[in-house]
Amino acid sequence: MRVGDHTLGYNPSSGVSEWTAIEQVREFPAAEVWKIGNQSWQAEVTAGLPWWSEARRRIPVPGDVLCMVCGRDFTSPRGYQVHMTKAHGAARAAAGFHYVGEFVRAADFTGDMRLRVSAPLESQSVLQLSSADVRILAWLWGDGNLREAERPGAFDGSIFQSKEEHVGKLRSLLREVPHTEFSRQRKEGHLRAYHFRLRRAFVTDLVERSGIAESTPEMFVLRLSRQQREAWLDAMIDAEGHRMKGKESH
Repeated sequence: MRVGDHTLGYNPSSGVSEWTAIEQVREFPAAEVWKIGNQSWQAEVTAGLPWWSEARRRIPVPGDVLCMVCGRDFTSPRGYQVHMTKAHGAARAAAGFHYVGEFVRAADFTGDMRLRVSAPLESQSVLQLSSADVRILAWLWGDGNLREAERPGAFDGSIFQSKEEHVGKLRSLLREVPHTEFSRQRKEGHLRAYHFRLRRAFVTDLVERSGIAESTPEMFVLRLSRQQREAWLDAMIDAEGHRMKGKESH
């Protein structure tokens, strides 16, 4: 890590993560290290490291309540509670309380604070990819096969699917993409298996433009715009997950 490198940083004003230039690197050869976290998340930090914390504070009544995520003002605790639940998916705040954001050193944490460890990433894509390109890559990585061809620098790709509704989505997605479709009936009572084989020239060009051959899946996703990531996740859920009726989780 060097000055001038970029890392993900939280912007309290906008409530999103942004690529942020590192301005200073500090080293503590003999600093005391603390372990913080809970059952699902832990980190080892120095005691003086500042974290963005949202501390619970009593709401003055009457008075304005400010949402620390999007900046919207509310004139009643009830309106604030409903907004946090519906707009940001947060657990309903206790009546008469709201959360105030501020930087707090690890050594000064108290029981009424909660740490901001993640936030939506707002970024512009550095990749020349359409939403359809991103969806195709998600399918290739999910219910597909992406491999290097025998010819150096070339790549082959295929997508496999049996669910009829997803077969229809794939046909629509690949309408303008050069490919060949095959199908076969497996055992009696089983769904028909479909195989979409994409042309080598298209797959090779897609791999080159996306840079996925020289990147990890995590770094590829971080290089996408917010709209591209939404397309990626939507296609990946179709390929590898399932949708639960009446629920937002997948």
